[in-house]
Amino acid sequence: MSCRKKYKIIKKVAEHKRKVRKEEKANANKKFKPKDPGIPNLYPFKEQLLKQIEEKKQKDEELKQQNKELKKKTRKRKLQDLQKDAEKRAKLYEKQQSFITDDKLLKTAPIELSRKSFYKEFKKVVDASDVVIQVLDARDPIGCRCPQLEELVMASGKK
Repeated sequence: MSCRKKYKIIKKVAEHKRKVRKEEKANANKKFKPKDPGIPNLYPFKEQLLKQIEEKKQKDEELKQQNKELKKKTRKRKLQDLQKDAEKRAKLYEKQQSFITDDKLLKTAPIELSRKSFYKEFKKVVDASDVVIQVLDARDPIGCRCPQLEELVMASGKK
């Protein structure tokens, strides 16, 4: 074996031993936890004290059980609430579908209905607003303008 390998192995062993000693010092406090001495046999009210401790443990267990049951109940309530919400949404959807299938609205598509409602809301917003800001893309300002909206804003009569 060459001297180089021999000294390298010696260094590695010494480094490993240092690490082990360092870990032992760090874990020295963790290994030796002081044990609970318990209640001495000569204590005059030992039986009563043990009963109190046991009752306290039972009460804690009962509280834990009650908390678990409450959590289960709240989960069930959440599921029930979700089911009720789903039923309400289903009813609303059915109403909307029946509204669309009316003879008057049968001619117009749902997209047109949403456009009409959007323009109604937009007109309300424009009438209520004091300032209208239009954001344009600097790369193509003419392409991102909407002349219909500009006309609508100008027609509202506010300057």
